Amino acid sequence: MVNSKFLRLFVGFATLFILGGFKYLPDENIKLEYDIIKGKNKIGELNATQKRIGDEMIYAIDSKVVISFLFELNIQFKYDSKFEKDYLTWSDFSNMTNDKERESTEITWEKHRYKVKTDKKESYLSKSQIAYTLSKMYFKEPVGKTMVFSERFAEYLTISEIEAHVYELTLPDGKKNIYTFENGICKEVKVDHTLATFYFRLKK
Repeated sequence: MVNSKFLRLFVGFATLFILGGFKYLPDENIKLEYDIIKGKNKIGELNATQKRIGDEMIYAIDSKVVISFLFELNIQFKYDSKFEKDYLTWSDFSNMTNDKERESTEITWEKHRYKVKTDKKESYLSKSQIAYTLSKMYFKEPVGKTMVFSERFAEYLTISEIEAHVYELTLPDGKKNIYTFENGICKEVKVDHTLATFYFRLKK
């Protein structure tokens, strides 16, 4: 005979689960690792992390590429972004080539607007709070979205679904990057760069 106390406990737990008293909380700390491919060769790596710290969600993207033509180029792109209550509060982008900073953008939420500080100037965005950015896109497929905010360019970019789970992102210079998703996670990015075409492919 089943112990009556155990049976009552089991029924109580099942009731909570069915009525929504028990919630499954997915792991919010995620690390994605990508190989950067040019032609048939691996030329670098990209790491993307999502981490919950208190009320903040932190996103970090760090990519390193080595390109050899007549000379060697070591290129690093780095993004760091903080969100609170699903809205961007701070981000920092930098582009380093052969250990020299070529480009930088810092964005800070100040009361009712964003302050943008680049390597060239300071300005403000008269936009409402930003909820979806390129850093976030590695972890959240842009279902139903037509715009995504770039922490690098400090502006919204157009994005469109060109087939199931495949999206085309239009950059300010008109070039197109293609993002492919699987189970909500970015699986591959095709990057149309000035020097060549690159692929960011999620490691298995």
